[in-house]
Amino acid sequence: MVELRRQAPQSLVSLTRLTEDPAAESGGDGWLIEVELPGGAAGELPAALAAPLEETICDLRILGLGPTVLVPIEAWG
Repeated sequence: MVELRRQAPQSLVSLTRLTEDPAAESGGDGWLIEVELPGGAAGELPAALAAPLEETICDLRILGLGPTVLVPIEAWG
């Protein structure tokens, strides 16, 4: 996260822990990493962010987590 923030000081990079009700049996706790580009830009991720974000996703997989990448629908248009 520190590297993501360092590589893109104009972007909003946040980390949020997602938890479910402790009584729930699904165990769906997780983490949400959000990257918002300046001006709400959609499309290709800047090269300065691509490598550290890829490394973060790889680290999550090594830890046994199943990261999912979501892209705004405008990026597909």
